[in-house]
Amino acid sequence: VLPCVLLSGVPLMRLLLLSTALAGAAAQSSPFPSINQTGTLELGIPKLGFSEPGSPSFFTVPFNASRQLQLYLTPLSGNVDLYVSAVDPKPKGDEWSGGSSDFSTHLYTSDKAGLEADSVTIEARALCGDAGACPEEVHVGVVSSPLAVAAALFQLTATQLDTDSSASSGTAVTLSAGLPLDGSLAETEEAHYMFVVPNASDDTVLTLTVITAGDPDLYVSVGPALSDPAEQQVWPTATSGARWSGNAFGGERLLVPAAELREEAAGSCEQPSGCALFLSVVAYSQTGYELLAEQKSAEHPTVLRANRPASKQLEADGWAFFDYPVLANATGVLLTLTSLSGDADLFASWSQARPGIGSLSDDTYMSQSTEAVDIIRIEAGGEDWPTSLPAKLHVGVQAYGAAAEFTLLGAEPGGTAATVLSAGQPLVAELRGGDWLWYSFTPAAEGVGAITFTLTPLSGDPDLYVSQEPTFSASERWTCAEPLFGAPTCAASLEAAGATDQVVFLPGDQLYCTACTYRVLVAAATYTSFSILAQVGSVPGGGSVLGGGGKGGGGGGTDDAPVTALLPNIPTRGSVSANEYSFYRVPVSSTNRSLTVRLTSLSGDPDLYASFSELRPTEHTAEFHSGELGDDALFLSHYDPRFCNGTREGDAGCSLHLGVGGYMVNASYSLAVSFGEESKLSLISGQPQEGSLEAHAWQYYTIALGGGDVDQIVVSLEASYGDPDVYIKACPPAPPPPPPSTLQ
Repeated sequence: VLPCVLLSGVPLMRLLLLSTALAGAAAQSSPFPSINQTGTLELGIPKLGFSEPGSPSFFTVPFNASRQLQLYLTPLSGNVDLYVSAVDPKPKGDEWSGGSSDFSTHLYTSDKAGLEADSVTIEARALCGDAGACPEEVHVGVVSSPLAVAAALFQLTATQLDTDSSASSGTAVTLSAGLPLDGSLAETEEAHYMFVVPNASDDTVLTLTVITAGDPDLYVSVGPALSDPAEQQVWPTATSGARWSGNAFGGERLLVPAAELREEAAGSCEQPSGCALFLSVVAYSQTGYELLAEQKSAEHPTVLRANRPASKQLEADGWAFFDYPVLANATGVLLTLTSLSGDADLFASWSQARPGIGSLSDDTYMSQSTEAVDIIRIEAGGEDWPTSLPAKLHVGVQAYGAAAEFTLLGAEPGGTAATVLSAGQPLVAELRGGDWLWYSFTPAAEGVGAITFTLTPLSGDPDLYVSQEPTFSASERWTCAEPLFGAPTCAASLEAAGATDQVVFLPGDQLYCTACTYRVLVAAATYTSFSILAQVGSVPGGGSVLGGGGKGGGGGGTDDAPVTALLPNIPTRGSVSANEYSFYRVPVSSTNRSLTVRLTSLSGDPDLYASFSELRPTEHTAEFHSGELGDDALFLSHYDPRFCNGTREGDAGCSLHLGVGGYMVNASYSLAVSFGEESKLSLISGQPQEGSLEAHAWQYYTIALGGGDVDQIVVSLEASYGDPDVYIKACPPAPPPPPPSTLQ
């Protein structure tokens, strides 16, 4: 029997348990006990701070005339700017706090938009002058952006560099469990960190996420914890001292097992001071990154940054916990959980530190959809809303039944802050009619080739707008398709309902820029859900050059090629130039289910390569290959001894790596992956989808319809061989998200 599929899109199951007696339970007088609005910065010790419109935060930091001073501001929520002065104790404080109005005293300013990290580096001669009269301390102001209406939470870090400007000779920074830190490095530079292990009996996970394009590598050693990480004489490198390392292209995720940690620490973990991990981040190319240290027991929940996606992998039935800061003037909370593999479920609570574990509190929210997306929306002002702010919303994610890889995003519904897109990492979201969402993307590296934004509708009819202008507003989007005056400042893709929208910038295009931050707007006239993806290509066309000039070549030149993650059951549109490759990754949550990869040719003749061991499979390195003329498909049985490299212990899962090669001519295609026999593939309007079936077997699809007038729906089934039949069933449209305080 064909299952009832909502024609308006991917079903989202919600169960909201709303409390009527939260007074006192949700209100927390000190949700962040170490929060600061004033104080002295210790070198290498990040300080957790808080700022709100009309109430800036001010700090002082000691100044050493023989070294450079570097300040780094990591926003966790909201939009804050950084101001530095040698004479004004309240730099940039004049507008709110009665400080000096002489802006010439503010020697340094960093006011990047949104969640982009602000940083300044201060040369000694800039403060000391020719006479050498150096100040003993520098004043720092952290101020909410003049356009901000909500408060902001941040980490402020001060380090010192030797006068040769080498980041490798600077102050090491101390990491705290669950608190992410931003960093940036030029090519060949490195930065050092120390993480004092809270529990040596627990595994430690180190995650290095690329925020802008680039390739940072991570090297880790262990030793006795130091009161000052500057006492560490030898830092791990690629050639010496590293016990654990990650040097794949892009981000890194390192697991430090507790048993290995204690063995390598040689007894230091049992000492009163404990043991510590010493980390070196080395920039293979210019990069901006986020570094996070966690322990698997989640004794210290991870701080979920507003509008900054957090990605994790969980074992079967495993848990991950987060704390999401909700600050003054917040319009609400929107949590979106996207399962890249497996079936992750979402829980949230104001009062329960580990929501979903044990008995559920009265204020627990749950979303346990069997689809790829779980969403929890909490409106400000409802009866479950905290009586005072700031507050913490506790969030739990469980991998139900099998291993799971997921992305979790926290944001304000209807907010103006932009969600940060990472290259090759798709995000799923929903919109109410008349609303819009903002995203930002910074390539931040030369030679990245094509820059592509792809918007795939799962329901409704979202539209895509992209601009370089930091002040680009929703009201200006109408000028993107047809500029009124002069050169265009933005680009738009306004395809019909159900069709994929895509904006591509090639080198030489007027709006092409690798050092800019693109501002991306997704708007919808009616309720819609969608996935959005930003990609970069090493050469125009989005692929990497095949060695030897085509089939029969050596497959070289692919080591640094970008890799894109695929969402299950959602086709991804791509293109590849002649004699090149594009690469993808498919998280596999279970070794108990087979999978199918479908490559549908839209033009040219793309070929499909797959491997469980090679990160970028080519014609010469792939374990599986389909090179038919036109469409290609691979069915990978979980009984195959090569499946997940033969792993059969438990349900840990693995990753399948894909390569799409352009044979002789340029090619465009649709690529989709599905698991098991009951999977439902999304059909994209105007985009064909390859399929194959054994006798008496079935394949299910969903069709996304827009909310406007639809005269007719045409479904065409063209058989290459055999006699397939098609059946269609219409279901009632998906209801819009519930209003606040409505029990479902």
